[in-house]
Amino acid sequence: WTAVPAMLIVGLVTYAYVVMRDIEEAPAAGNERVVTVTVQQFTWSFAYNEGGKRFSTAQLYLPAGQSVKFDVKSKDVIHDFWVPDFRMKIDAVPGITTHYRVTPKNPEAIGDHAIVCGLGRMGQRACKEFEAQGMPYVAIERDEHLLEDFTGRHGVYVHGDATSDEVLRKAGVERAKALLAVVASDAENLYITLSARLLNEKLAIVARAEEEGAEVKFRRAGANHVVSPYVTGGFRLAQAVIRPTVV
Repeated sequence: WTAVPAMLIVGLVTYAYVVMRDIEEAPAAGNERVVTVTVQQFTWSFAYNEGGKRFSTAQLYLPAGQSVKFDVKSKDVIHDFWVPDFRMKIDAVPGITTHYRVTPKNPEAIGDHAIVCGLGRMGQRACKEFEAQGMPYVAIERDEHLLEDFTGRHGVYVHGDATSDEVLRKAGVERAKALLAVVASDAENLYITLSARLLNEKLAIVARAEEEGAEVKFRRAGANHVVSPYVTGGFRLAQAVIRPTVV
């Protein structure tokens, strides 16, 4: 009767080892961020490169969808490096550097990303461009059907109404670098723009405007750039006739 439990234990241990090895040895998807984690007594520090500069901080913010490799070190104690959102733990041992690799997926624990409000045709196209460039992003959409086929490698989604401050905060608006307001309604895009600007003064906001005369309102609400698909589309159609060899 002891054979069955023993076989189960061996099987679970083997499975855990294989999973851990595959995660740690998996090739990076896109540009990989390397974070050096150092513990001294009970103080943790995180060092990484950003924009050609070296930063060291006591707080850890990571972009969603980007592969992150942790180099874990200890100066004087044996400790465990454990981030609950990753559900992984690894030892920090003096004189030894241990490693593991993860791809964060929790929008509430990321930063320096883009937020796409609305997964209509324009929002989906923007997400594809972010995927192609390996840029982390969070998509906000209230229609569950549009989220069923979401398979972003560098992005995650938040189900909810982008006009809600709570939903914008959940998408990390206060830590984001840019926001695209591309839902179907000018009124909603205007409200999203105003809300996002109040929550983050440094945020780069790009808004979609259906009405030709709405640009002034969007800029007053805090948009940095305003895009009108009909104006842009009409201009390109006309240019295709006027200068067919240029467009």
